[in-house]
Amino acid sequence: MNKFLYLSQFEEHFGRQRNDNISWEDDVRIYGFSPLNNTKAETISWSSDDNIDWANMRASVLICPTGTIAPESSEIILIYAGKPRELFSKWLTFFVKSFETVPFGIEKTAIVHSESKVHKTAYIGHFAVIEEGVVIGENSFVGHHSVIGSGTLIGKNVSIKPHCVIGQTGFGFVKDESKVPIRIPHVGWVEISDSVEIGSFTTVCRGTLGATKLMNNAKVDDLVHIAHNVTIKERAMIVACAEIMGSTIVGEDTWIGGGSVLRDGITVGSDIIVGMGAVVTKDVLDGNVVVGNPAKPIKPNNH
Repeated sequence: MNKFLYLSQFEEHFGRQRNDNISWEDDVRIYGFSPLNNTKAETISWSSDDNIDWANMRASVLICPTGTIAPESSEIILIYAGKPRELFSKWLTFFVKSFETVPFGIEKTAIVHSESKVHKTAYIGHFAVIEEGVVIGENSFVGHHSVIGSGTLIGKNVSIKPHCVIGQTGFGFVKDESKVPIRIPHVGWVEISDSVEIGSFTTVCRGTLGATKLMNNAKVDDLVHIAHNVTIKERAMIVACAEIMGSTIVGEDTWIGGGSVLRDGITVGSDIIVGMGAVVTKDVLDGNVVVGNPAKPIKPNNH
Protein backbone atom coordinates (compact mmCIF):
# COMPACT_ATOMS: atom_id res chain seq x y z
CA MET A 1 0.00 0.00 0.00
CA ASN A 2 1.32 3.42 -0.94
CA LYS A 3 2.25 5.57 2.04
CA PHE A 4 0.71 8.99 2.43
CA LEU A 5 0.24 11.90 4.81
CA TYR A 6 -2.70 14.26 5.02
CA LEU A 7 -2.07 17.91 4.20
CA SER A 8 -3.32 18.76 7.69
CA GLN A 9 -0.35 16.85 9.16
CA PHE A 10 2.05 19.21 7.38
CA GLU A 11 0.06 22.21 8.57
CA GLU A 12 -0.06 21.00 12.16
CA HIS A 13 3.74 20.67 12.10
CA PHE A 14 4.64 23.86 10.22
CA GLY A 15 1.60 26.11 10.68
CA ARG A 16 -1.15 26.92 8.20
CA GLN A 17 -0.13 29.03 5.22
CA ARG A 18 -2.84 28.33 2.65
CA ASN A 19 -4.33 30.95 0.35
CA ASP A 20 -7.65 32.38 1.54
CA ASN A 21 -9.71 30.81 -1.26
CA ILE A 22 -9.50 27.31 0.18
CA SER A 23 -11.50 26.13 3.17
CA TRP A 24 -9.47 25.05 6.18
CA GLU A 25 -11.72 22.00 6.44
CA ASP A 26 -10.53 20.65 3.08
CA ASP A 27 -7.94 17.91 3.43
CA VAL A 28 -6.14 15.82 0.85
CA ARG A 29 -3.91 12.80 0.86
CA ILE A 30 -0.30 13.48 -0.13
CA TYR A 31 1.52 10.51 -1.66
CA GLY A 32 4.74 12.37 -2.41
CA PHE A 33 6.30 15.28 -4.27
CA SER A 34 6.61 15.96 -8.00
CA PRO A 35 8.70 18.42 -10.05
CA LEU A 36 7.05 21.47 -11.57
CA ASN A 37 7.65 20.23 -15.13
CA ASN A 38 5.96 16.89 -14.45
CA THR A 39 3.40 17.36 -11.69
CA LYS A 40 1.23 14.48 -10.56
CA ALA A 41 -2.09 14.20 -8.75
CA GLU A 42 -2.06 13.88 -4.96
CA THR A 43 1.45 15.28 -4.70
CA ILE A 44 3.06 18.55 -3.63
CA SER A 45 5.10 20.65 -6.05
CA TRP A 46 6.80 24.01 -5.66
CA SER A 47 7.75 27.10 -7.65
CA SER A 48 10.12 29.95 -6.91
CA ASP A 49 8.03 32.41 -8.96
CA ASP A 50 4.50 32.85 -10.30
CA ASN A 51 5.36 31.87 -13.89
CA ILE A 52 3.39 28.62 -13.72
CA ASP A 53 1.91 26.45 -16.47
CA TRP A 54 -1.52 26.13 -14.89
CA ALA A 55 -2.92 24.20 -17.88
CA ASN A 56 -0.62 21.27 -17.11
CA MET A 57 -0.70 21.54 -13.33
CA ARG A 58 -1.72 18.20 -11.81
CA ALA A 59 -0.37 18.57 -8.28
CA SER A 60 -2.87 18.88 -5.45
CA VAL A 61 -0.71 21.37 -3.52
CA LEU A 62 1.74 24.02 -4.72
CA ILE A 63 4.25 25.81 -2.50
CA CYS A 64 4.69 29.23 -4.11
CA PRO A 65 5.48 32.90 -3.48
CA THR A 66 3.01 34.91 -1.47
CA GLY A 67 0.47 36.55 -3.78
CA THR A 68 0.47 33.85 -6.45
CA ILE A 69 -3.05 33.51 -7.92
CA ALA A 70 -4.36 30.32 -9.50
CA PRO A 71 -7.11 30.36 -12.16
CA GLU A 72 -10.64 30.27 -10.78
CA SER A 73 -11.17 26.89 -12.41
CA SER A 74 -8.23 25.35 -10.55
CA GLU A 75 -8.76 23.30 -7.41
CA ILE A 76 -5.11 23.39 -6.42
CA ILE A 77 -4.26 24.39 -2.86
CA LEU A 78 -1.63 27.12 -2.72
CA ILE A 79 0.81 27.27 0.19
CA TYR A 80 2.34 30.73 0.42
CA ALA A 81 5.96 31.14 1.44
CA GLY A 82 8.47 33.97 1.45
CA LYS A 83 11.12 31.40 0.51
CA PRO A 84 9.34 28.58 -1.36
CA ARG A 85 12.45 26.43 -1.83
CA GLU A 86 13.20 26.50 1.89
CA LEU A 87 9.64 25.52 2.84
CA PHE A 88 9.60 22.81 0.16
CA SER A 89 12.81 21.40 1.63
CA LYS A 90 11.30 21.30 5.13
CA TRP A 91 8.08 19.68 3.95
CA LEU A 92 9.93 17.08 1.88
CA THR A 93 12.17 16.24 4.84
CA PHE A 94 9.10 15.89 7.08
CA PHE A 95 7.46 13.53 4.57
CA VAL A 96 10.54 11.35 4.11
CA LYS A 97 11.31 11.10 7.82
CA SER A 98 7.71 10.13 8.60
CA PHE A 99 8.34 6.77 6.92
CA GLU A 100 12.10 6.44 7.21
CA THR A 101 13.63 3.46 8.95
CA VAL A 102 17.01 4.52 10.29
CA PRO A 103 19.56 1.67 10.24
CA PHE A 104 21.79 0.98 13.20
CA GLY A 105 24.31 -1.63 14.19
CA ILE A 106 27.35 -3.15 12.50
CA GLU A 107 26.97 -5.23 9.36
CA LYS A 108 28.53 -8.68 9.50
CA THR A 109 30.92 -7.91 6.66
CA ALA A 110 32.28 -4.76 8.35
CA ILE A 111 35.61 -4.87 10.20
CA VAL A 112 35.74 -2.90 13.46
CA HIS A 113 38.91 -2.86 15.56
CA SER A 114 38.42 -4.09 19.11
CA GLU A 115 39.89 -0.84 20.49
CA SER A 116 37.35 1.36 18.67
CA LYS A 117 34.07 2.58 20.15
CA VAL A 118 30.91 2.62 18.06
CA HIS A 119 27.74 3.96 19.68
CA LYS A 120 24.91 1.44 19.74
CA THR A 121 22.72 3.74 17.61
CA ALA A 122 25.38 4.24 14.92
CA TYR A 123 25.48 2.26 11.68
CA ILE A 124 28.53 0.68 10.00
CA GLY A 125 27.86 -0.52 6.45
CA HIS A 126 28.93 -3.60 4.54
CA PHE A 127 32.69 -4.01 4.03
CA ALA A 128 33.47 -0.81 5.93
CA VAL A 129 36.74 -0.81 7.89
CA ILE A 130 37.04 0.95 11.26
CA GLU A 131 40.66 1.03 12.39
CA GLU A 132 42.11 1.23 15.91
CA GLY A 133 41.05 3.93 18.36
CA VAL A 134 38.14 5.32 16.36
CA VAL A 135 35.17 6.82 18.21
CA ILE A 136 31.80 7.05 16.41
CA GLY A 137 28.96 8.91 18.11
CA GLU A 138 25.25 8.28 18.34
CA ASN A 139 23.07 8.15 15.24
CA SER A 140 26.08 8.43 12.94
CA PHE A 141 26.26 6.58 9.64
CA VAL A 142 29.29 5.07 7.90
CA GLY A 143 28.43 3.81 4.42
CA HIS A 144 29.44 0.61 2.68
CA HIS A 145 33.12 0.20 1.77
CA SER A 146 34.26 3.32 3.66
CA VAL A 147 37.54 3.25 5.59
CA ILE A 148 37.90 5.20 8.83
CA GLY A 149 41.55 5.54 9.85
CA SER A 150 42.96 5.07 13.32
CA GLY A 151 42.23 7.72 15.92
CA THR A 152 39.42 9.39 13.97
CA LEU A 153 36.82 11.04 16.20
CA ILE A 154 33.27 11.21 14.79
CA GLY A 155 30.51 13.06 16.61
CA LYS A 156 26.72 12.68 16.64
CA ASN A 157 24.42 12.55 13.62
CA VAL A 158 27.32 12.39 11.15
CA SER A 159 26.71 10.89 7.70
CA ILE A 160 29.62 9.40 5.74
CA LYS A 161 28.43 7.98 2.44
CA PRO A 162 29.87 4.86 0.78
CA HIS A 163 33.45 4.63 -0.49
CA CYS A 164 34.98 7.39 1.62
CA VAL A 165 38.50 7.29 3.02
CA ILE A 166 38.87 9.22 6.26
CA GLY A 167 42.02 9.56 8.35
CA GLN A 168 44.72 8.07 6.14
CA THR A 169 48.18 9.59 5.69
CA GLY A 170 48.36 12.84 3.72
CA PHE A 171 50.68 13.77 0.86
CA GLY A 172 53.69 15.06 2.76
CA PHE A 173 57.28 14.58 1.60
CA VAL A 174 60.74 16.09 2.00
CA LYS A 175 63.57 15.42 -0.48
CA ASP A 176 66.89 14.16 0.78
CA GLU A 177 70.32 15.20 -0.53
CA SER A 178 69.79 12.93 -3.54
CA LYS A 179 66.41 14.54 -4.26
CA VAL A 180 64.61 11.34 -3.34
CA PRO A 181 61.17 12.11 -1.83
CA ILE A 182 60.99 10.84 1.77
CA ARG A 183 57.49 10.50 3.19
CA ILE A 184 56.79 12.49 6.38
CA PRO A 185 54.97 10.33 8.94
CA HIS A 186 51.51 11.57 9.85
CA VAL A 187 50.77 10.96 13.53
CA GLY A 188 47.73 13.25 13.79
CA TRP A 189 44.07 12.41 13.39
CA VAL A 190 40.71 13.61 12.00
CA GLU A 191 37.95 15.22 14.05
CA ILE A 192 34.45 15.26 12.58
CA SER A 193 31.98 17.19 14.71
CA ASP A 194 28.20 16.80 15.00
CA SER A 195 25.85 16.77 11.99
CA VAL A 196 28.62 16.80 9.38
CA GLU A 197 27.83 15.14 6.03
CA ILE A 198 30.51 13.69 3.74
CA GLY A 199 29.73 12.51 0.21
CA SER A 200 30.86 9.37 -1.57
CA PHE A 201 34.45 8.95 -2.78
CA THR A 202 35.66 11.84 -0.62
CA THR A 203 39.02 11.73 1.15
CA VAL A 204 39.91 13.51 4.38
CA CYS A 205 43.57 13.10 5.37
CA ARG A 206 44.76 12.89 8.96
CA GLY A 207 46.77 15.76 10.38
CA THR A 208 50.55 15.63 10.36
CA LEU A 209 50.90 16.28 14.10
CA GLY A 210 47.46 17.53 15.14
CA ALA A 211 43.93 17.28 13.77
CA THR A 212 42.26 17.82 10.43
CA LYS A 213 38.88 19.23 11.48
CA LEU A 214 35.37 19.33 10.05
CA MET A 215 33.25 21.33 12.45
CA ASN A 216 29.52 21.24 13.26
CA ASN A 217 27.11 21.13 10.31
CA ALA A 218 29.80 21.30 7.63
CA LYS A 219 28.57 19.67 4.41
CA VAL A 220 30.98 18.04 1.96
CA ASP A 221 29.86 16.73 -1.45
CA ASP A 222 31.03 13.67 -3.38
CA LEU A 223 34.57 13.48 -4.83
CA VAL A 224 36.14 16.14 -2.62
CA HIS A 225 39.73 16.02 -1.36
CA ILE A 226 40.56 17.57 2.01
CA ALA A 227 44.27 17.45 2.79
CA HIS A 228 46.17 17.20 6.09
CA ASN A 229 45.75 19.87 8.79
CA VAL A 230 42.78 21.56 7.08
CA THR A 231 40.00 23.11 9.17
CA ILE A 232 36.49 23.33 7.73
CA LYS A 233 34.46 25.52 10.06
CA GLU A 234 30.78 25.47 11.00
CA ARG A 235 28.17 25.28 8.23
CA ALA A 236 30.71 25.56 5.41
CA MET A 237 29.66 23.75 2.22
CA ILE A 238 32.15 22.12 -0.15
CA VAL A 239 30.81 21.14 -3.59
CA ALA A 240 31.89 18.15 -5.70
CA CYS A 241 35.44 17.87 -7.05
CA ALA A 242 36.81 20.70 -4.91
CA GLU A 243 40.37 20.32 -3.58
CA ILE A 244 41.37 21.86 -0.25
CA MET A 245 45.15 21.78 0.14
CA GLY A 246 47.04 21.28 3.39
CA SER A 247 46.70 23.58 6.43
CA THR A 248 44.04 25.75 4.80
CA ILE A 249 41.16 27.16 6.85
CA VAL A 250 37.64 27.51 5.43
CA GLY A 251 35.47 29.85 7.50
CA GLU A 252 31.90 29.63 8.77
CA ASP A 253 29.04 29.69 6.24
CA THR A 254 31.41 29.70 3.27
CA TRP A 255 30.51 28.04 -0.03
CA ILE A 256 33.30 26.38 -2.03
CA GLY A 257 32.11 25.88 -5.61
CA GLY A 258 32.48 22.70 -7.61
CA GLY A 259 35.90 21.99 -9.10
CA SER A 260 37.61 24.81 -7.24
CA VAL A 261 41.11 24.55 -5.76
CA LEU A 262 42.31 26.21 -2.54
CA ARG A 263 46.10 26.25 -2.22
CA ASP A 264 47.86 25.21 0.96
CA GLY A 265 48.19 27.40 4.02
CA ILE A 266 45.63 30.08 3.22
CA THR A 267 42.58 31.31 5.13
CA VAL A 268 39.30 31.66 3.30
CA GLY A 269 37.12 33.64 5.68
CA SER A 270 33.45 33.48 6.65
CA ASP A 271 30.39 34.09 4.44
CA ILE A 272 32.41 33.72 1.24
CA ILE A 273 31.37 32.29 -2.11
CA VAL A 274 34.17 30.70 -4.12
CA GLY A 275 32.96 30.32 -7.71
CA MET A 276 33.11 26.98 -9.49
CA GLY A 277 36.51 26.19 -10.94
CA ALA A 278 38.22 29.04 -9.10
CA VAL A 279 41.85 28.70 -8.05
CA VAL A 280 42.35 30.48 -4.73
CA THR A 281 45.99 31.32 -4.04
CA LYS A 282 45.69 33.99 -1.33
CA ASP A 283 43.72 34.70 1.83
CA VAL A 284 40.14 35.87 1.23
CA LEU A 285 38.51 38.37 3.59
CA ASP A 286 35.07 37.73 5.07
CA GLY A 287 31.96 38.37 3.01
CA ASN A 288 33.35 38.32 -0.54
CA VAL A 289 32.54 36.51 -3.79
CA VAL A 290 35.70 35.35 -5.57
CA VAL A 291 36.01 33.80 -9.04
CA GLY A 292 38.64 33.00 -11.66
CA ASN A 293 42.22 31.76 -11.90
CA PRO A 294 43.78 33.18 -9.85
CA ALA A 295 40.62 33.95 -7.89
CA LYS A 296 39.79 37.61 -7.31
CA PRO A 297 36.95 39.32 -5.42
CA ILE A 298 34.21 40.63 -7.71
CA LYS A 299 31.55 41.80 -5.24
CA PRO A 300 30.36 41.46 -1.65
CA ASN A 301 28.37 38.39 -0.70
CA ASN A 302 25.00 39.93 0.19
CA HIS A 303 23.11 36.68 0.75
